[in-house]
Amino acid sequence: MKQKGKVPSDYYGVTVPTFDMNVSGSLELAMNKIVIAIEKTITSFSFKPIPSTALALGYFDNFIQPLAKRWVKQSQNYALEVMLPKNIKDIRTEVSVFRKSNPSTPVSVYEDGQRPVVHQYVAHPTLFWDIPTTLSTLYKMIDIAHPVGEVGTNSDKDAWVKYEVVNFAGTLRALIQECSACREMITIKHM
Repeated sequence: MKQKGKVPSDYYGVTVPTFDMNVSGSLELAMNKIVIAIEKTITSFSFKPIPSTALALGYFDNFIQPLAKRWVKQSQNYALEVMLPKNIKDIRTEVSVFRKSNPSTPVSVYEDGQRPVVHQYVAHPTLFWDIPTTLSTLYKMIDIAHPVGEVGTNSDKDAWVKYEVVNFAGTLRALIQECSACREMITIKHM
């Protein structure tokens, strides 16, 4: 026999609101619990096998960590701002616009002078910035998986893009905190 108020263990981690039909406003309060739970998932982060996690891992392994290790090895006290654009559909334009208002010089992450490059602020030579252009791949994947031509998909697509960017940032923050060479040097900012 099920006890009143008890939720079966199958539902741990699932929001199950209850309401009393005899109490005015009880259904509305229960529905508000659902809305709040959904809104929390939009900004939540956890390592999940989703595209943004894979992109963040690649960006960290091939760009952030080598750069931070190079700075530590050279005993240089630099800082990097990873800028996350609002529009990941056209990141190359975002980079151009940001660079115009923030004069900077591209500098190779590796000592061989090749790509990838990080941007060194002209006015602050110990401060660098980067906009992860790899996020354009994320947008292309979502665009293919969620075509615009379907009725009512624009808001769904926008929510998916927003969620993936939040997860990309959360993954990077977690990886940066685990990397002693990165912790004090790297910050993530939203444009």
